[in-house]
This record gives sequence, structure tokens and C-alpha cells, in this order.
Amino acid sequence: MNPFIKGKVDKIVIAGIILVILFVCLVISPFYLKEREINREQAFAKEKLNLELLQLRTSSIKTVLHDTAETLVEGLEKQSKKFSSLADLTVSTAGLNETDFGEFQLKRYSLLSSATNKQTNIPAKDDLHYVLAQSSSFLSTFNVLSKNNSIEAMYIVADMGEYTYQVLQNQNDTFSISLLEWLSLNKSKFSGNGSISNMVLTPPLANRSTLENFILVSLPVTNQKPVYLIIELDLSELSLEVGGSTKYVLWQKENARVVSSNIEIGAETTSNVQSFLLSKYIPKPWHDILFAGEATDSIYTSIDKNEYVIKVAHVYNSDYLAFFYKNTQSMQAALWQTVMIEGFKIIAVGVVGLAILYLLVYYLFAKPISNFLNFVEQQNSLYERDSTQKPKGWEPWFEKIAVSYDDNRKLFNSLVAKNKQLDDKIRRRTHELQLQTISKDRNLALNRAIINSIPDMIYYKNIDGSFVGCNKSFESLCGINEDQLVTRNCRRCL
Repeated sequence: MNPFIKGKVDKIVIAGIILVILFVCLVISPFYLKEREINREQAFAKEKLNLELLQLRTSSIKTVLHDTAETLVEGLEKQSKKFSSLADLTVSTAGLNETDFGEFQLKRYSLLSSATNKQTNIPAKDDLHYVLAQSSSFLSTFNVLSKNNSIEAMYIVADMGEYTYQVLQNQNDTFSISLLEWLSLNKSKFSGNGSISNMVLTPPLANRSTLENFILVSLPVTNQKPVYLIIELDLSELSLEVGGSTKYVLWQKENARVVSSNIEIGAETTSNVQSFLLSKYIPKPWHDILFAGEATDSIYTSIDKNEYVIKVAHVYNSDYLAFFYKNTQSMQAALWQTVMIEGFKIIAVGVVGLAILYLLVYYLFAKPISNFLNFVEQQNSLYERDSTQKPKGWEPWFEKIAVSYDDNRKLFNSLVAKNKQLDDKIRRRTHELQLQTISKDRNLALNRAIINSIPDMIYYKNIDGSFVGCNKSFESLCGINEDQLVTRNCRRCL
């Protein structure tokens, strides 16, 4: 390749490489931002699906509980005709021992009793709530429902007033006194309008080492001594299946409590699980929003030195919020792997494009121009030859140029031949003139010798009367030599 053309092509290649690098930078930057969002969405896709499954499970359980409550209420309404008024809500416990509760038993709980005496059997002197006395109308349904795999335990709770409750429960179950405390503080949540009230998912009670969850529905059989149908959910029902390193916290907005979590909690924090999860695993910008009962889907970076990427998601048509935590390094590693692969693809495309551009420039521009310049330089330096070889494969391109240079070459060679002939003639004529000059000089010297040998005075003049020359005799007469005599006249000499 011609050095001049090679330099130009090298500059084009360097400019192409710089453009490829700039193009990669311009493309990768927005691609990284977009891929980061896609990567986060895909990273939490499984968790999003599990949230939907959680909603289906809780909805199914609520439906079962609602149907059970309706069946129970219908049976109790038929039995309630025995009572003369709604004020007659208790029956004597005299025949209590004759009632077969099967696997269930009746317990009495008093929130005013000492901590060691809150739970007792119902004493004979107490009256029994009439709903509990009608066990034959609901016990079979109650028994079937309690065997549901999603239900850990099931209770019927009758509020007898003065912080005293009668509870029908399974013999093997331990009823939570804290639930009764919560009931006494949240009576206003349950309507007494004669219809089944909305389901309420009670919170895991604060400052406890375990997360217990209950679904509660109020039975509209009396407004004076309310009756509640309560089921304790199996812990797995509000648990989410997530990836190995993924953590989560399921938050209930209504009660402002953590419902479920897979975060391992050390022994030093078991006395206050709620505070631990809220302070460490829920970012501070969400605290006010959570307790206000409002939230917007968003992604935050956790407060512990960017250890986690956090995705906040709503559970559809419920008051749950789910916080998912994925390790930042693992997500960044996967993201950078995707970005690097895409970057290599772009670089590979750029290199291939640059190679194609180089080949196009080489074959369509550089090589023809290089061949042309080489051909022209060859023509200029090889005039002594009759013809030069045209580049192979490029004969049509240089045919006219070759014809023009052939004509110039013939003319040049003709001029060179004629110039040689002229030089020969000049040399011959010069030699002849040299011979004639030598002969003339010899004749002149002979004539001078003859004139000087004559004793007579001889001189010769120009047409203007000035002396041109003389012999020795005349020089003696005038007293000056011939050189001084030349150009003088007689007056100046004599």
C-alpha cells in the first residue's frame, strides 16, 4: 500500500476505534440503568407471585370462616327462639356435664385475676353463655373446620362482661391471654348491626418471641355479650417462599405490626421482635407512612451500608405490605454480568463493523488510489522502458492512463534520440572550429614575424584614422609599444 494512503487509512481506523468506544459508553450507560430496573423486577418476580398466593390462601381461609360463621348463626337463630328476650343470654351450668363437647372443652378467663389464675374451668356457680350451651347446632361444623391444615387452632369466645370470657377450645390448645387483652381494647372494630362483621386479622402481639396470627369474626347473635369465632392460622399460611438468601418482612398496616418474617432473630432481641424488625429491616422513610396506613410501591436501599436492595410491594386487596431484601452484591454481580455480556456484544459488533469499514475503505478507496499512485510513480521513473506492466486485475482502470503515458514515453524517447544527433553535430562543428582557430593563430603568428622582420616602418589604421597595429620599426620611431599605439592617432603619437 502506498505510504501516503496507508497513513490516511490508519487515521480512519483510529477514528473508528474512538467512535466505537464512545458508542459503547453511550449505549451501556442507559442500558445499565434500564437493566437494573428489569433485573430488580425479575429478581423479585418469585416473591411477587408468592404474595398473590398468600392473598389467595388468606382469602380462602376468610371465605371458609365466613361460611362457618353464617352456618353457626343460622343454627343459633333457630335455637334463640327458646329465649323470651335478648336479655336472656345465659343458662344454668347445672346440665353442663351432660353436654358432650367431644375434643373441645370450656374454659373461663378473667383479665382481672392474677397472672397465675387467669385461666380456670367454669365454676358451677357461673351461668353459661347461651351460644356455648347450643353446642349441638355448631359442634360438628366447628370440629370439621378445626381439622383444616391451614388452621392451627380454633376457638369460640363469649364476652361475659367485666373482663371475663368463656372460651370453647380444643383440649390440646393453649389459648393466648394476650388475645383477650387485644379484644377488650378493640371492641369498637366489630359492628353489632345484626350481620356478620368484616374479618379482622389480629396482629402478632408486641414484645413476643413468636409471631402468632389470628383471624376473628364477630357473631351477630347478641349485642350485650358478644361472641367471636376465632381461628389461629398455621405459621406457614402467612409465610412466603423466597430464595435462599432473600429475607422478607410481612407488615400489616391496619394494626402496624409484623405478621410474618424469615429473619433469624437472636436471643438478645426475642423480647421485642416487633421493635427489632421495625428498626433494623424497615427503612426509616417508611416508618411514618406505615403507621399512617398508607404506602406507595417503591425501591429503597437499606440503611445498613447498602447491604440489601429492598422491594416494597402491596398484597393485592389487603392491608399487607411486604418488604423483600436481596443481597446487593449478588444482584450487582448478576447485573454486571449481564451488562458485561451486552457490552462485549456491542464491542464485537463494533469490531466487526470496523473491520467491514476497513475492508470497504481498503478495497474501494485505498487499494485503487494506492495502485494509481504507484502506477503513476512507476511511469514517471521508467521512461527508458517501452512499456510498464499494469496492476493485475486493474487493467481497465489504467488503460487510458497507460496509453497516455505510452504516447508521452514515445515522444520523450524520440526527443532524446534527436537530442543525441544534435549533440553529435555540435561536437563535430566545435572540433572543426577549433582546428580553424589553430590554423588562423599560426598564420597570424607567421604574418607578425614577417612584418616585424621588415626594416621599413609599417603601420595600419582603422577607417577613423586611429592606429590598429604596427611593426617593431614603427614602435622605435614613435617610442611606444604597439599596445599603447592602438586607438591613438598621429597627433597623439608624433
